[in-house]
Amino acid sequence: MNPFLCGDAFIQGTWISPVEGASIPITNPSSGTQISSCPMLSSEQVQEAIDSAEKAFLSWSTVPAPKRGDLLMAWYDLIIAHLEELA
Repeated sequence: MNPFLCGDAFIQGTWISPVEGASIPITNPSSGTQISSCPMLSSEQVQEAIDSAEKAFLSWSTVPAPKRGDLLMAWYDLIIAHLEELA
């Protein structure tokens, strides 16, 4: 499996493991091999993720469009620079 893909959830700037450690395997449909896993979060963890995303959206929506564009282009540049590791 790709070391850049992990079975935890990124919530409010922190990697969170599922409460019971359970996860759902994610497979490559062309080969059937497992490429990652998706954490089975508790309802409380899901609510925390929703609340965190809503809070982040409120903050992000106040950033002027040109600044958001600059940040997204910087992210794009990082993706392109690390394409092989992410593939």
